[in-house]
Amino acid sequence: MKTERLFVAVAIAVVILLAAVPVLADAPDQTAAGQLEPGNTCAGCHTAVDDRPAGVLAWAGSMDREQIDPCPAAYQIHQEIYYTERLLLGLDRARANLPAWVDTGRLDTQIAATRQTYSRLLDAPVPSLNAFSTEAGQLRYRLGKSYTQLNQQADTVKRDIVLLVAGLVTLFLLISLGWGLRQTARFTAGGPGRFHPGVKAFAFLGLVFILFSLPIFRVWSAPVETTSAEAQARQTAIDTAARAATTADRALARAWMLARVGAARANANPQQAADMLTDALAAANEVQLNTPALWGQAQAAQEEAVGSPDFQEKAWLVSNRLMAANSRAWGLRLIAAEWASVNPAQAQKILREALAVANSSAGPYRELDVRAIAVTWAALDPVQGLAVTRQINDPALRAWAVSEIAELSGDSSLYPQAIDSARQVADPVSRARLLGEIALRSGDRSLFDEARQTLSGVTGVPLAYALSDLAARSGDAALVNQIDPAYPDARAAALYRLGQFEEAWASTAAISNPFDRARAQAAIAGAWGNIEAARQIADATLRDLALRDIAIAQKDTALAQSIESPYYRVEALTALGQVQLAWAEADNLRDTYPLRALAVAWANTNPQTALAVVDKMQRETDKAEALRVIAAATGERLTFERALNLALAARVSGNPLAPVEASLALAKTFAPIDPAKAEMAFDQASEAARQISSR
Repeated sequence: MKTERLFVAVAIAVVILLAAVPVLADAPDQTAAGQLEPGNTCAGCHTAVDDRPAGVLAWAGSMDREQIDPCPAAYQIHQEIYYTERLLLGLDRARANLPAWVDTGRLDTQIAATRQTYSRLLDAPVPSLNAFSTEAGQLRYRLGKSYTQLNQQADTVKRDIVLLVAGLVTLFLLISLGWGLRQTARFTAGGPGRFHPGVKAFAFLGLVFILFSLPIFRVWSAPVETTSAEAQARQTAIDTAARAATTADRALARAWMLARVGAARANANPQQAADMLTDALAAANEVQLNTPALWGQAQAAQEEAVGSPDFQEKAWLVSNRLMAANSRAWGLRLIAAEWASVNPAQAQKILREALAVANSSAGPYRELDVRAIAVTWAALDPVQGLAVTRQINDPALRAWAVSEIAELSGDSSLYPQAIDSARQVADPVSRARLLGEIALRSGDRSLFDEARQTLSGVTGVPLAYALSDLAARSGDAALVNQIDPAYPDARAAALYRLGQFEEAWASTAAISNPFDRARAQAAIAGAWGNIEAARQIADATLRDLALRDIAIAQKDTALAQSIESPYYRVEALTALGQVQLAWAEADNLRDTYPLRALAVAWANTNPQTALAVVDKMQRETDKAEALRVIAAATGERLTFERALNLALAARVSGNPLAPVEASLALAKTFAPIDPAKAEMAFDQASEAARQISSR
């Protein structure tokens, strides 16, 4: 009996030790970042002659580059891409950690579908800041669900392994206990005897198995966060103020859309155009009438946030948005820009009103508005536009405005004024950037040397990317050697923009983050046209992106067909004119954005098949764009009516202007073909613009 009790004690000790081993848990996501939204559309700050918004998605380095980017909207767009790519990287790592025998076929299909949406995010034009952020957020939500399922599968594998080990250990104990009891009975009986285990023995074995199984079935309680009534009141005040700021931005955009539709139909229907201009000006003035209410919302948010540093920061951001909405004159300025080709005198009158609104406030948005007004005015009257630049207090914005006016007017004598303003900028990185941009526009290469001297006291990431930009603008590859090797992405970006693709590719090997390295390599290999390099890219989606660009550039149908991603395969085949091959891949698409180009390619030669392609599309915005081209090619009334209906249904979350834009595009397409149909589309665009909520 002593031997049996000793054996039981040892077994229980082993069970306790194994049960005490901590269970692995996933670290919680604690990512949080403040966001600054300067407005919903890039047109709020940038003028028609500025091509920067069109290239906002182009690769120019890692997220570190945003430290020197002067545009907060571009920063937020890159931030959305950054967070999405980090989640994709987490998915790849979670999938790689699963044993090969685990069946993840269904989950792999889901991830492949969401990766096609990621491709769309990189491909499609950015209609507005809010629309892009909404699309990226929805994509991350779907990726997050897949990530949770992968973690659940990993937990299941862990439980199965622990259960198997527990069973094997129990079996070992069972055999050991049986052997021990048999030997004990043999010696106590004076010889071999028959082993007869009793109920107690089986109860003991069951207890051992249960103890081994406890860690498997343990349910960890999730921490429950409770929100106090005070915190709820603070959040409500901030949310209300944020909605008011968004509404004010939307009201200015509504005024712009009314003027845009009116200007587009001025030749066909001057009276309707004049009425819409009146409505546009009234809508813009309505925003100014709501100034006291917006001011009250800002004060309420700040008062509620007193006592909480976190809420005070949120209240400060939303108050800035509200104050910006109060002072923004971009709605009036865009109205004038749309009307400039219709009635220049009327446009200048509106610009005077916009300037008065801008000057009635203070702060950075006042400076941005005056700068854009000056450039817009210069397109009508360069002398008056230049005079307005003298009212810009910020030397960086003044230099930007004068250099744009010099390029717009072709008057090189204005560049010295822009240079003088740039030299007054206190921040050396901003000063160097402005001098480099002016040097590129004016052809004065001595400014590149001055820009380099300006950076003499700068260190770290700002210096690395300032040198990267300066090397690309000046074409001086020697500047790349001055970039600290600790920032290989900055070196790779400079060499890539200089066209030194082999050296740029070599620099990417030192980029530590796998996704940053793959993004850099995809851009370099695509521009380089190096198929072998492209096939070395670790990330499958970005590898196929590079192969698509190479296949199109080299007109290589075989390469296009070898692309693994159906998304990029269809795009490449369509661009190469292989529409039948592209159409054969349509069923493999999970995001049907590439079908838009395919339908357009078939519009003139095979409209019936083009309509079948439209039926395959998922989003009304894509269908509306394709049907616009098909309707113009066929001239069929039924197709036009369908295009008209889909234009009105082309709604995009975060972009209330989408139905107006789609209807207006349809009207402009039909204006020279069928004026009667164009009028129908103009009427719809006008009504859609009037229905944009400004409450």
